[in-house]
Amino acid sequence: MRTLQLAILGFCLLASDTMAQQPIQTAPQWKYVKDDDPLHGTVHDRFILEGVYLTPPRLTTKTPAIVIECSNGKVEQNYFSVGAVVVDKPGMRRRVMTLDGRIDGKQTAFLRDGLSTDGQDVFFPRYDLTRILKGKEVIVGAYEYLGVQVVMRFEIPDSSPVMGKCGSDRILKHYMKVK
Repeated sequence: MRTLQLAILGFCLLASDTMAQQPIQTAPQWKYVKDDDPLHGTVHDRFILEGVYLTPPRLTTKTPAIVIECSNGKVEQNYFSVGAVVVDKPGMRRRVMTLDGRIDGKQTAFLRDGLSTDGQDVFFPRYDLTRILKGKEVIVGAYEYLGVQVVMRFEIPDSSPVMGKCGSDRILKHYMKVK
C-alpha cells in the first residue's frame, strides 16, 4: 500500500513539473510601438500582431505578423510580414496580384499593393485591412521564392487600440461602421 502511495505521489509531482514547463497560451494582442521620425518631423504609431505558421518557409527566422503604421490618425501603410521572399503565384499572368486567404473560414483574396524592398513584406489596401480587423481568424498564403506556399494564421484581437490611434482614416472609419 505504501509503495502505491509513493508511486502516485511521484506521478503527481512529475505531472505538475511537466505542466509547469509548458507555456501558458495567451490571447494575441496588438503590440504598440511609437516611432519618432526626426528627419520628417512626424510620429508613427505602429501596431504589430504576431501570428503562427501553418506551413512555414524553408528557413524560419522570424514570426509572421500583420503590421499597421499610422501617423496623425491615418493609416500610412499596412502589410503582412511573411518572413520569406515572396513571389507571384506560379502560372499567374494577371495584372492584379492577390494572396489566397480566409477570414473566419470564408475563402477570400487579398489584393497585393506591393512588396517591400527585401521582398518579405506584402502591402495590401486599407479596404482589406478593415475586413481583417472585423474578423476573428485570418489565414493568408504567400508563395516563397523557390519554395512552397507559406501559410500564416492570425487570431485577430479587439481592434479598439488600432482604431484609437488610426481611426481618423476615412476608409477605416467608413468600413468599420458597415457590417
